[in-house]
Amino acid sequence: MCKREDIFLTTKLWPSEYKYEDALKAIDETLARLDTDYIDLLLLHQQYGEYIDAYKAMEKAVELGKVKSIGLSNFNEERFEDVINKCTIKPAVHQIETHPFYPEHDLKALGEKYGTIVESWFPLGGIENKGKLLNNEIIKEIAEEHGKTTAQVILRWHIQNNYVAIPGSADKNEIAENFDIFDFELTDEDLEKIQKLDTGTRFFTMSEEEQERAFTGFAPDFNNQK
Repeated sequence: MCKREDIFLTTKLWPSEYKYEDALKAIDETLARLDTDYIDLLLLHQQYGEYIDAYKAMEKAVELGKVKSIGLSNFNEERFEDVINKCTIKPAVHQIETHPFYPEHDLKALGEKYGTIVESWFPLGGIENKGKLLNNEIIKEIAEEHGKTTAQVILRWHIQNNYVAIPGSADKNEIAENFDIFDFELTDEDLEKIQKLDTGTRFFTMSEEEQERAFTGFAPDFNNQK
């Protein structure tokens, strides 16, 4: 049986829970639902609604020992700076979409000013788009040179750019493959080739207005999820 300290537990607050008292209540409900005394990392899911109130509630949860570290997810530069200017604890993590087609260098550089680490969702493109990355000819060429798969090259690219990559898979062989990236390094030439793949376009393409309507207008019922 695993000890609690051997597990790093991350979860998020939803925008419908962002008012200060609602956020505090949601944190307590999350602890009860997960049957734990503390959360290792708590993020704000989106940059909409009363996100400053929610962030201050997370700071209070840190003070009370209910949360160890706090951060953000899917914030743009302006609202990231808003949190920095109005709150006390700097975000430990900023979870955003990054991959060779969309490296988000500006957001990464902004976070580095405050010691914030980028955690990459969609590092391999997600279910619908991973083929575009995994079958890219440049990445395939680099993978062949290193005797690795294209997925391993992409994850190695994340590591060497100081991103924390969180690829998802239910396949045990793929999971093992995703871990097997610490016995090789991409060369400067490799990194230069991959840098040229930046399209400036993310895979998740909802406008900010669409996202705000979607994320503030829907409150998931976690208690009824199986």
